[in-house]
Amino acid sequence: MESVIYGRESDEPAGERAEIAGFLEVLDRAGHIAQRVPLRNFPVRIGRAYDNDVILDDPYVSPAHLRMNRVGDRLVVEDLDSVNGLYRDRERRRVPRVELASGTELRVGHTRLRFRERSFTVTPPLVDLSARSPLLLLEKPLILALIYLLTLGWLALSNFLDSVEPLDPKRLVAELVPPVLGILVWSGIWAFASRLLTHRLNFLIHCGIACLGGLALSLTSVCLSYLAFAFNIDSLEELAQILVSTLLTGTVLYAHLRFCSPAPPRRLTATASILAVLACGLMLLETQVDRSDFSATPDYPTTLKPPAFQWTPSKSVGEFFTQAEALRDQTEAMSESEP
Repeated sequence: MESVIYGRESDEPAGERAEIAGFLEVLDRAGHIAQRVPLRNFPVRIGRAYDNDVILDDPYVSPAHLRMNRVGDRLVVEDLDSVNGLYRDRERRRVPRVELASGTELRVGHTRLRFRERSFTVTPPLVDLSARSPLLLLEKPLILALIYLLTLGWLALSNFLDSVEPLDPKRLVAELVPPVLGILVWSGIWAFASRLLTHRLNFLIHCGIACLGGLALSLTSVCLSYLAFAFNIDSLEELAQILVSTLLTGTVLYAHLRFCSPAPPRRLTATASILAVLACGLMLLETQVDRSDFSATPDYPTTLKPPAFQWTPSKSVGEFFTQAEALRDQTEAMSESEP
């Protein structure tokens, strides 16, 4: 059902404004207002037929379902012997008539109605933080083109540095296909959701968000590995990787949600945070499974780093062999003590 928002009261003549006794709101399944109908002339007829004052597109509503009248200074709605009856608020008992007050909710068929007086006070307006959001830069084609080029360049450079074979342009281009396809599929899913919820595809924007997220995750992973190597804190590298990955994943999910959902930022932040924690928890679980005794995946870095990047003093060869001999002696003593 389409939302119908009527014009401002200041656009109407003063005489007509004085006749409005209130508004009848038609609510959707989520409780959001789908339609507002000003109540001026009485009686007001409500039903599915086209000769009603309020037409409800609900097959469970009778052609002539309700009638609203003034009774003194009150408004009363009564059931017109409809098939499925009239219900007040969440009550399960069918009633023949309801006296309306501001906020009174009714249920007819599968449709919820709510009465509001003209004096009803609306909530203060929300501050539109999106007007100053950095995400607006993703709507500029030049920025998106730069992000795409940086992503392709980084992927090509990473594949080149990880390869030990002579440079082959065809192979280098072929290795770019899987990650690019992954970005396109991921962005297509978000674009489909955006089309359903906001009626805008935003495919290129979602591609830009996915590219930025991939760049950030890859670059931070490299930086953390070099920091752990530089300060000899390899034991903390995994924890730092998990924390940073969770933060970046949540940020990427929030950016996607901002372009495919009209929900408030706080709700989007909570949703993105929960999804990021779940995603990183699954990745951590997979990592722990790969560390079993029968895993073929090494749990040590396979890329050697230049010694110049190590800022803390390392152990000498003599210290290494001394500790190795002590460890051997300790192991032999433990094996001899066993029965």
